[in-house]
Amino acid sequence: VEAEALAECNFRLALLPGARALDALGLLREAVRLDGANPKYAYHLARVYFAHGDFAAASTWLREAVGLCPTSHR
Repeated sequence: VEAEALAECNFRLALLPGARALDALGLLREAVRLDGANPKYAYHLARVYFAHGDFAAASTWLREAVGLCPTSHR
């Protein structure tokens, strides 16, 4: 439960308006490390990579998100 709460804190900090991409990536990777079963962290990692033109990394993380929850409508 504590790890999930810390992962959520990292996630929310990563998504703050004005967060630098490098900081967001580090925070989201930490969220994945703490709670690797939650697909939203992988999905948002994919979004940051995509926004910055790293399509290979974006694809990897998007596939990870889909693999964690293949029936999600998101």
